[in-house]
Amino acid sequence: MSILGTVFGFITGGGIGWFTVKTAIKAAIKEAIKEDLTKIETSIEELKKASEAEDAKLHHRIDEVRSEYVTCDYCKTQNDNTNRLLSSIDHKLDMLLDHNMK
Repeated sequence: MSILGTVFGFITGGGIGWFTVKTAIKAAIKEAIKEDLTKIETSIEELKKASEAEDAKLHHRIDEVRSEYVTCDYCKTQNDNTNRLLSSIDHKLDMLLDHNMK
């Protein structure tokens, strides 16, 4: 009866036997995939480093473009201001010439 109970307990998942088997299976699985997990973790670290490097390059390029845009925008503004000033001077000279001609 006790052998039958032990077998029944083992088959249905109860008792110390099943716990021991389950623990042994988990240990074997961990050992089997340990190398793969190490490779995966190494790959993840390499990808993170590569991603950080690419992010740094991208942000550097964004800063360059912003700087060029600001410079170009500043130059455009300065050019517009200069053209406006020259136009104003030209207009005033025309007015003076008209006034002196009369």
